[in-house]
Amino acid sequence: MRKKFQKGISLYFTVILTGVVLAIALSLSSILISQMKIFREIGYSTKAFYAADSGIERALIEIETGSGCSQGAPCVLTLSNGASYSVYDLSSGSSGCTAANYCVYSTGVYQSVKRAINANY
Repeated sequence: MRKKFQKGISLYFTVILTGVVLAIALSLSSILISQMKIFREIGYSTKAFYAADSGIERALIEIETGSGCSQGAPCVLTLSNGASYSVYDLSSGSSGCTAANYCVYSTGVYQSVKRAINANY
């Protein structure tokens, strides 16, 4: 009588063990995919930040030379790596600018990630 109940036990344990291994593998792959997405976003964030920094540099050069965009109007440029920036430069006292000469606001965008920098001149 005892052998009748023990006949299918190895198949039962194999199915349970396979299910547990599959659950662990799916959990780990889910965690790894989310981590890969986070690392990709960090790279996008860095490119967006440096695009905004490029906008600040451009605005400061144009303020010094007196060329470029008019005050209050945005300057928009797309860089060779696909990132873009938009820059607003405002004179002192306008729209909340408390700097001695100018306030420069730059927003960098790369793959839908945005980073912004403010500089007072």
